[in-house]
Amino acid sequence: MAASLDKQGVIWYSIAVEGKENKKEGQVVNMSYCRFENTYLALQECAEALDASDGVEGVEKSANEYEKRYVRKLVELCQQIAEDFGDNDDGDDDGDDD
Repeated sequence: MAASLDKQGVIWYSIAVEGKENKKEGQVVNMSYCRFENTYLALQECAEALDASDGVEGVEKSANEYEKRYVRKLVELCQQIAEDFGDNDDGDDDGDDD
C-alpha cells in the first residue's frame, strides 16, 4: 500500500487489487467509515468539471485517454444509483400525502 498527498491536503491510499482477469495497480480505496463523504466530495468536483466544460463531451475533449473512458461511466453510474436508491416520491417535499 502506498500513500500520497494531493493539492487539498487529502491523503490517498493506493493498493494493488486483484481483478478477475488481471492485476490492477493504483486503485484508490475509500475506507468504509468515510466512503460516502469522500465520494460525495469527489462527485462534487466531477459535477463542477462537467458544468465548467459544458458537459460530458467537453470533459472528454480535455481528458487523457485513461480518464476519458470513465467520464460517461461515472455519469451512467450516478444515473443508475439515482434510479435504484433515489427518492421515489413525486417531488413534493411538504410532507403531505396528497
